[in-house]
Amino acid sequence: MMKHYILVACSVISSLISFGQTYDESIKLLGVDTSFAYIQFPTNEAAVLFQKNMNKALNGGRTVVYHYGASHIQSEIVTTQASGLLKKKYGNAGPGFLFPFSAANTYNSINSKTSHTGEWTYAKSFQLPPKIPLGIRGMTVSTKDTTASFTITVNTPFPTEKYYLQLFMELNALTPEFQFCINETQCYVFNRDSILNHMGEHFLPVYFEGEIRSVELEWLGGGEEGATLTCYGINVEHENKSGLLYESFGVGASAFQSVLSIGKLEDHAPQLLPDVVIIDFGTNNILYTNKMDDNIPRYVNETVAKFKAINPHVSIIFTSMQDLYKNGRYIDAGIRFNEVVDSMAHATNSLYWNFYDLSGGFKKIKFWNEQGYAQKDFIHL
Repeated sequence: MMKHYILVACSVISSLISFGQTYDESIKLLGVDTSFAYIQFPTNEAAVLFQKNMNKALNGGRTVVYHYGASHIQSEIVTTQASGLLKKKYGNAGPGFLFPFSAANTYNSINSKTSHTGEWTYAKSFQLPPKIPLGIRGMTVSTKDTTASFTITVNTPFPTEKYYLQLFMELNALTPEFQFCINETQCYVFNRDSILNHMGEHFLPVYFEGEIRSVELEWLGGGEEGATLTCYGINVEHENKSGLLYESFGVGASAFQSVLSIGKLEDHAPQLLPDVVIIDFGTNNILYTNKMDDNIPRYVNETVAKFKAINPHVSIIFTSMQDLYKNGRYIDAGIRFNEVVDSMAHATNSLYWNFYDLSGGFKKIKFWNEQGYAQKDFIHL
């Protein structure tokens, strides 16, 4: 098949410079094949659409990027690099999604610390079928505990700006009264009347001007019998909605099909309409069996159909993982995974980022570890 390419900045390579090497020294040391440092596209139509979606941010509008993936995306190490580089060119529309990871019994991203009180139920997209419906981010927290609260403290305060926040919540007759506080001092009380006014909607809007250091959500008082407080996450962006908004939607241990389990996607995504969706899975589909998952073509088709139904003009980018090693063997199923997803991206007129060959291909992960660029599990960078 004929390959076409769009040259992009490689955030992974750029992040290596922090180890002390120059860009050229880093790619030479690791054997990075820069002939794959491109986003591949199957048709000119797909390339033009992608360029148009990205350029919205350059033309006074906003470009929204969703990046779905597993542990490497939940940690936000890769996405923080990518987001920072892209915002230098396309402008900064805001920090993006916050989530109370502590209440979901999981680890924080590198950008925030979270804590909670009370008992919370949670669902994550690697646990299928989910116990409670999943929100746009692939995680949900819910509680019936009247003492419940959660706090998210950002490691680097969001600078003074006019902000628009979306509290993605379940809003129905059983939603209890609660308050939402920014920096512990500016509090917004959502009483019975305000909840009823938004009943059936998918988020509560909050406008705030100033620096943001922390946010807190707390159950107020009692509630009706069966009252349940359910949160899907909090989106934070600049009120002027100009520039690039990069949403890091990772869930550790999740597999390719996890996006298809997000029951609230069709409700939530139109409220935060994506222009570009990155589908960055694969490790957890092949790591434990070292066999190609024969369902991948179906997952690709269903994922494209799902997002095209939400936004017919969305650009979708599929990726491959890096070389992997587990239980005394290299995971050679990654070779076939790369080939199949590349082919399916072409078949669905989607874009493709060939990280497998870019990073050196088969039997490279141990070398990356030896040079200090991959963890000792030979899975995570």
